[in-house]
Amino acid sequence: MVYETRLEREAIKLAGKPGWHPYNFVKLHGGVNVTGVQCPLITRGPNKGQPNFRKPVAGSRMTVFVPSVAKASVAQTNAED
Repeated sequence: MVYETRLEREAIKLAGKPGWHPYNFVKLHGGVNVTGVQCPLITRGPNKGQPNFRKPVAGSRMTVFVPSVAKASVAQTNAED
């Protein structure tokens, strides 16, 4: 099972690619730059279900900027629930 933070969920939503997994976060003024890649999941062993970053899909690396406004709206949405 892959556990995601709110920031990761927002980045995945902005990326819009199925199977895209974030792996690098860089804090910038006004938001966060999130770099991710599409990769298959591990199918055996204790890490079953985790992304296999050793086998990325060629050409799928992408960087997404998540503005702090989006982070605030995610926090506000979760607070309302």
